[in-house]
Amino acid sequence: MLDSHEKDLCELVDNRREKEEAHKKRRDTAISEGHTALDTKYLEQGEIFNNARRSNQTSIHKIATELEGYKAQYMMNAEKLNYNLQVLRERVKENKNAQNQHKRKLTRLQDVLSQLINRYAETDKRFRQANNELT
Repeated sequence: MLDSHEKDLCELVDNRREKEEAHKKRRDTAISEGHTALDTKYLEQGEIFNNARRSNQTSIHKIATELEGYKAQYMMNAEKLNYNLQVLRERVKENKNAQNQHKRKLTRLQDVLSQLINRYAETDKRFRQANNELT
């Protein structure tokens, strides 16, 4: 009886060992497949990340180039506006000077006209008196 129990016990132990080994193999296989799946996902996500990073860097470079162009255009426009402002200020000064010269000329011409009118009136008065005296 002891032999039969020992034999049953050995069979149970062997059966248990086989089940544990089968379970260990399944577990190792599942772990290995999981690691493979993780490695595959890691590589895929790494490629996606690198592509996105390259795309973003290209976009950043393009935008930075555009920004530099806009800055240069802004500076050029600012310089043009400052130059035009200086030209307009000079023209205003020249126009004021011309206007003042025209005012002085007008005043001088009005004075000359007044003198000529007075001289004409005096001459006309003298000639009328001379005509009256002669007639």
